[in-house]
Amino acid sequence: MGIMNYHIDYRELGLGFDEVAGYMGYRQEKVPSPIDRIILKSIEDAVDYCDIQGGLVICDHISLDHAEKSIHTASAVFYIKGRLFNEIKDAEKIAFFLCTAGPDISNISKHLMKEKDLLAGYVFDVIGSLVVERAMDKIQEQLGKAMNDSGYKITNRYSPGYCGWQTSEQFKLFELFPENFCGVRLTESALMDPIKSVSGILGIGSHVKYREYHCELCDAVNCIYRDKK
Repeated sequence: MGIMNYHIDYRELGLGFDEVAGYMGYRQEKVPSPIDRIILKSIEDAVDYCDIQGGLVICDHISLDHAEKSIHTASAVFYIKGRLFNEIKDAEKIAFFLCTAGPDISNISKHLMKEKDLLAGYVFDVIGSLVVERAMDKIQEQLGKAMNDSGYKITNRYSPGYCGWQTSEQFKLFELFPENFCGVRLTESALMDPIKSVSGILGIGSHVKYREYHCELCDAVNCIYRDKK
């Protein structure tokens, strides 16, 4: 059960103005000045504040308990609840993932807010959220291609804290990775530090289905995918 490591250059993500502005709530309307200039500058400057790393651990030997709605690996049992379990119920393998944008993107956001530059601080916070998700999109895409070459498909990805999956299960997930992997640690309340990090699972199998995120699956109000796909 080896670890697949990833290092991603910020420039590879192609993060654009419309994506950042859309996350901020601007849809069809024109982004007013000086907000437009702040967004453009922050997108350009973010290259200096991102250290994007990630990893996958693929568990080949698993069993799924349909009664308990749980995943059994050699080292732990993950109780992922009904709605999420339904998304991976046909999996033959499970990929556990961890990805981070690094600490500096949050640090510059906090620094700017402390200096009363609230708007620029908020824009960097938005960029950090988008960066780690887009980076994980790339990792997921690469995994999908690799599995397809082996005759498998993958599901979409799902994280603790969503769809009824308890955040505390992060502790078991992190035990699958080396300590301080990618510089990410868990707080006592199972939150990740750096905060612009994501973790979770993907199902792998011959008969699994990849489904776009559908918002009725969970009640998370701050998800960047909410009502957008």
